[in-house]
Amino acid sequence: MLKVVGTTVQEINKFMKSFEMTQKMMKQMQNKGNMKKLMKGLDSKDLKNFKI
Repeated sequence: MLKVVGTTVQEINKFMKSFEMTQKMMKQMQNKGNMKKLMKGLDSKDLKNFKI
């Protein structure tokens, strides 16, 4: 019986897509950290009425 060991192209493509999505999420989280720094100067009363 012959057993082939290795990684398929499909598995590599799936991994790469997952890696790229994780990179995007990490960048977005960094940007949110910068947003928090910008919002520190705002008055908390103003933020109570803020809706997304």
